[in-house]
Amino acid sequence: MKKHLKLTLLSLLVSCTTGPVPIKYGKDNCELCKMTIMDNKFGSEIITDKGKVMKFDSDECMRDYYNKEKPKLGSVLVTDFNKPGTLIDGKTAYYIHSDKMKSPMGGNLGAFASKKDADEASKRFPGDIWTWEKLISQ
Repeated sequence: MKKHLKLTLLSLLVSCTTGPVPIKYGKDNCELCKMTIMDNKFGSEIITDKGKVMKFDSDECMRDYYNKEKPKLGSVLVTDFNKPGTLIDGKTAYYIHSDKMKSPMGGNLGAFASKKDADEASKRFPGDIWTWEKLISQ
């Protein structure tokens, strides 16, 4: 009986984990536009305060969903353009908005882990550098 109770408690703890879920490129669909998430330089996730994970094919889809639905955030993760497939904190990331950056939904947005990375990338992708606050106000 004790062993069964311990296993039940352990399974409850594991099921309440609110961490990121890796994006399965070529398989997962965007929560907003329903397109298959294909490009590993883009893609993002919203994790609600209850642990629900929603995946997006671009930062602009994630932003539009956030602004429309107003989910209670646990965290926001975006793909680091410089490290394809690597999720970083979306609230501390820097975003380049440039006509030279062709993101999946045509929003011309890419995320970077640091201001230095964004500044360096802006030489290849001239445009505006945004913070989270600027991104969600657009």
